[in-house]
Amino acid sequence: MIKEGCLDGVEEIYGIHNWPLGKESTISVKSGAMMAGGTRVVINIKGQGGHGSEPATSIDPITAACYIH
Repeated sequence: MIKEGCLDGVEEIYGIHNWPLGKESTISVKSGAMMAGGTRVVINIKGQGGHGSEPATSIDPITAACYIH
């Protein structure tokens, strides 16, 4: 979206983060990035094959992945 120009003409962007330890009724500002972070989550789903005549004996990894999604 940025490459297509959705931020063309935008000079500033503001974000807000609730900080429960801050003083009540105040707003604190800081230039630059603050409180940014990223987390990587890896989930391995293992299934078990079965036979079409006995689907209840299999463990379907697709169904499990759909529930996680």
